[in-house]
Amino acid sequence: MTKLEYVLDFAKEYGKQMLLSGSNIERVGLVMERICHAYGLHDVTATNFRWGTRSGVDLVAGDYTLGFFLDYEGRVGDKIPITQNFVSFGLSLGYSF
Repeated sequence: MTKLEYVLDFAKEYGKQMLLSGSNIERVGLVMERICHAYGLHDVTATNFRWGTRSGVDLVAGDYTLGFFLDYEGRVGDKIPITQNFVSFGLSLGYSF
């Protein structure tokens, strides 16, 4: 596991626990970005999304995207890491891949 993957995974798990404990989705994204910045990943962007009955956060670092979602029944799921450039366009529209 590279440093990039380790830090993104740590931030993702931390954000997931915050969301499960009732934190605001915008605050979760901000904290995840700050964690990445603290560990030297300054080109990371957190994107909050709501799609149907799900809301979640994606971390985008260059060509690498990692995220999770929470549905209204309290179930949390991981999103599959995606390493393609077109993902950030889809995420800005609120789509989940």
